[in-house]
Amino acid sequence: MALVITLLAGRAAGATVLVPMSDEALVASSDAIVVGRVGTITTAALAGGRVVTRITLAVERALKGAAAGGSLVVTEDGGRIGRSAVVVFGAPEYTTGERVLAFLRRRADGSLETNGLALGKYALADDAGGVTLARRAVPSVDERPLAAFVGRVAALAAQGAPAQDGRAGLAVAPPVLETATPAFTFIGDTPSRWFDADCGDAVPFSLGNVDTGFGDAVSRAVAAQSAAAWTDVQGGSLTILIGPDGSPAPSVVGGTGDGRNIIQFEDPFSEVQDLVGCSGVLARGGFLATFDSDDPAFSKTVGGVTFGRIVEGDVTVNQGLSGCPALDAPALGEVLAHEMGHAIGFGHSSGDPDETDPVLADALMYFRIHGDGRGASVRQDDVAAVLASYPESVVATAPLARLSCRFDLGIFAISCFEQQLSAAPFARFAKARAAAAKASRSTTAKKQRKQLGKALAFLDKTDRAITKGIPGECGTGMKALVADLRARATAAREGIQ
Repeated sequence: MALVITLLAGRAAGATVLVPMSDEALVASSDAIVVGRVGTITTAALAGGRVVTRITLAVERALKGAAAGGSLVVTEDGGRIGRSAVVVFGAPEYTTGERVLAFLRRRADGSLETNGLALGKYALADDAGGVTLARRAVPSVDERPLAAFVGRVAALAAQGAPAQDGRAGLAVAPPVLETATPAFTFIGDTPSRWFDADCGDAVPFSLGNVDTGFGDAVSRAVAAQSAAAWTDVQGGSLTILIGPDGSPAPSVVGGTGDGRNIIQFEDPFSEVQDLVGCSGVLARGGFLATFDSDDPAFSKTVGGVTFGRIVEGDVTVNQGLSGCPALDAPALGEVLAHEMGHAIGFGHSSGDPDETDPVLADALMYFRIHGDGRGASVRQDDVAAVLASYPESVVATAPLARLSCRFDLGIFAISCFEQQLSAAPFARFAKARAAAAKASRSTTAKKQRKQLGKALAFLDKTDRAITKGIPGECGTGMKALVADLRARATAAREGIQ
């Protein structure tokens, strides 16, 4: 989940008060506020790789910027479609048929999203005495009688021109693929991890840009410190590498997967809602994952837990952080390392503001930052998460075993998800993968070279089959994966004495 905080101006740097936005700030920054009932929920894959979930709300009562009796469409980034999921931490939960009090924000393109992520959505239900309560559990429990809450919101709201109904803009473009779902939430979904670590490969992130306020040196330092914090866990297999600079791009945080792992500052594509003063969402982290229990490339059991495979992770930091008096460089490092934890598959250690377990409250992945100067620093519970998800014991150690592990990850590119594909390249590749596995099991150099030669020959056939049967970005992505495996197999074969 994204970090949701309020930073108190006028206090010493690093002294932060971690609370949601005030009612005044939430109401003032919302373009529409309604009491309504959730109708249909659909997840759509749009052209260009963006995944969004659309929630239709039948409006019972309009408190700001809407009309009673009509309906609105709320569009949230991310969702599960087919066997893949774009997971954007911090997204609200909506379930078909539930009644809600929703604070909505209009994007620049006219579509509507929940204001403040999960901060802007309250579920409505009657208590034992028949009193309707509005309840929000994230990032802390906020429960109030609906009648009094609605009265307060109405008093704070300045009714102006009605907001658009959310049925406009890029977010509601015609889908390439669309499915209906009873709920929009990631709680309880299959846990996910990077399988690359099992092959001894690093997970590379690129800096898309730097924070103009903090400057180049601080931006790069906190990125390196964040990567090192997760990498340096003794007994863990995960290595995070800050690679060559990239360029800013729409990311998983905004529902778009492109196969690159990007850390970007200043929210260049408006994927994080603007801060209200210094309150709201500092940064967001998320990942694109896929799960298929019938395919070992996309399903793996580690320590008795079955994981889906992460294929992309991104972090977007909000704009204007350097202007918040209480946010210094160590706090920025803690924020970035926390969101990187989401991008590698970890949720929060606890979402309880009154957490009594000191281990959970001390964790980097606690739902709010500590702001005590610790910077990018993992603690006991974070280490336990790494050792459970990325244990050193599952890593292939011998060079040919690592090569075989890489072959096991397959040649299915991100741009190919949910497309109907020719079976021919995968049939050819299956033989290349089998030959790589035989090379790993072979005990003599002669047999190893022979099997690697077969693997290379089948890779060439795979490449030709892709050229013949899979056009466009999907084919290009698959050919790039084949080229990488060819280079690895060639180097391995030449290195056998």
